[in-house]
Amino acid sequence: MSCDDTATSCQRSSHKKRSVSSVFLAACLLLFLIVTVVGLWRLLIAEYWQRQLSSPNPRDRIQALEYYSNWPSKYETLIRASLSDEDPEVRIAAVRHLAALYQYRRLHPADYGEYLRNFNNASKPTVVAILTLANDDNVEVREEAFKALGDIRTDAPLVIPVVIARIEQDDAASIRKAAAEALADYGRVENLPTLTPLFAKLIQFLDHSESNIVISVIETFRNLGSDGSPALQNLFRKFADSNERIRGAAVRAFDPIFGLRPEASEFTQPAIDALGQMVGTDRIDSEAVRQAVNLLGYCGSRSRRHINILIDRFWRESPDNPHLECAIVESLAKIGDSSVVPFLKTVTRETSNDTLRRLADRAILELQ
Repeated sequence: MSCDDTATSCQRSSHKKRSVSSVFLAACLLLFLIVTVVGLWRLLIAEYWQRQLSSPNPRDRIQALEYYSNWPSKYETLIRASLSDEDPEVRIAAVRHLAALYQYRRLHPADYGEYLRNFNNASKPTVVAILTLANDDNVEVREEAFKALGDIRTDAPLVIPVVIARIEQDDAASIRKAAAEALADYGRVENLPTLTPLFAKLIQFLDHSESNIVISVIETFRNLGSDGSPALQNLFRKFADSNERIRGAAVRAFDPIFGLRPEASEFTQPAIDALGQMVGTDRIDSEAVRQAVNLLGYCGSRSRRHINILIDRFWRESPDNPHLECAIVESLAKIGDSSVVPFLKTVTRETSNDTLRRLADRAILELQ
C-alpha cells in the first residue's frame, strides 16, 4: 500500500469517528432537551393544579382533587387537607376520594404489599380527620363522612363510639341511617374488644323505631358470626316483626356459613313457628324464604307442624324456583316425618329437574 493510500485510509477513519461522536452528542443533546421539556411540563402542570386547589372557585378546587385522586397514595395528605375546606361540596369530594383510596387498598392488598402491614396506623390521620366531619353543619357532608368510615373500616375504638352517638343523637334521619350502616361494616370479629361492651346498647337498637337502623344492627350481629350469640333471643323475636324487611334481615342473620350458627336446640318454638309463617307469606324476598326453609329443616322434628306450609310453598314455586324447591325437599327429609313420602314420590314422577329428583329419591329412602 502506498503512502497516499495509507493517508486516505486514516482520513476516512478519522472522519468516521468524528461522525459517530457527532451523532452521539446530538443524541445526548436531544435526550437532554426531552428530559428538560418533560420536567418543565410536569412542573407547569403541578403549578397549575396547585393554583386550582387554591382557587376561590370551589369548582376549580374540586377539579384539582379529581386530578390528585389519580395518585391518591402520593397526595393523600394534600387531599386530606381539603376536608377542612370552607365549601361543603369540596369537603364531600375530598372525603369521597379518601374513601375510594382506602376501599381500593382493602380490596387489592397485593397492590400495596408491605404498606398493608401497617394499614391501621397509616389510616389513623385520615380517620381522625373524617371524624371531625361527624359534627359538620352540612347534612350531606356528615352523611358522606359516615359512608367513608364504612368503606375504610379501621380504627374501631375511635369510630364506633362516634357512630353509636350519631345513631342516638343526630337530628337527620339520613345521618342516623348512614351511621348505622357504618356500624354494620365495623361488625367484624377483630373489633369485638370495642363492640362487646356495647352489646347491651346494640340490642336496644333492635327495637328502634326506624327499620333501617334495626336492619343495620341485625347485620352487625350477623357479621360477627357465632360471637353475635348474645343477641340470639332478641333476633328470634324479629322473625315475627311487623316489618317484612326486618323479618328478612333477621332470618338472613342465621346464614350457616357467614352468620350466626346456634345449636338447633337453642331455637325457641315461637321462633320456629315464626319461620313457618315466613315460608307461607309472599311478602319477603325469596332468599329470606329459602333461609327460613333451611332453618325449619335444621330444627328437625320440632318443625313438623309446618310440613303442610312447606309442601304448599313448593307447589306455589314450582317450576320457577328450583333452588327453593330443592331446599324444601331437603328440609322435609330433615324433619323426618314419613307422611311426606307420597308428596316426594309425586315430585320424582313429575319433575324434569334431575337434581330435585335425586334429592327426593334420597329423602324417600331415608324416610321409609
